[in-house]
Amino acid sequence: MGRFAPAAEHPPSTPPAAPSHHIVVGSRCEVDLSGGEGLLKRGTVRFVGPTQFGKAGGEWIGVEYDEPVGKNDGS
Repeated sequence: MGRFAPAAEHPPSTPPAAPSHHIVVGSRCEVDLSGGEGLLKRGTVRFVGPTQFGKAGGEWIGVEYDEPVGKNDGS
């Protein structure tokens, strides 16, 4: 624990929720933001892969929405 702790021999890995090998950067997608209640947003896949900030591990998929939504809406 801490930055001076010896590195783990086998860091824990978490499998991605859905295999992303078929998701291609530049492809179009639809994201359900409501958890099944019908709030769907369309966009373009801009990133597929691991990140430095993701604590859960696995792969992340970055989507650029067609319309501004959320805290990073360009305003």
